[in-house]
Amino acid sequence: MSLAPFLVLVLNSGSSSLKFSVHDAGIRTPLLSGLVPRVIESEKSL
Repeated sequence: MSLAPFLVLVLNSGSSSLKFSVHDAGIRTPLLSGLVPRVIESEKSL
């Protein structure tokens, strides 16, 4: 019987972007990674 891979989702939330990656616990390089720029657009008010 083979074991299913143990996947880990990593999220890095910055002030205006979100980075993500998916890792297999037994492998150093990510299986998937990406960047979502400008997650929050703030409006300036006086």
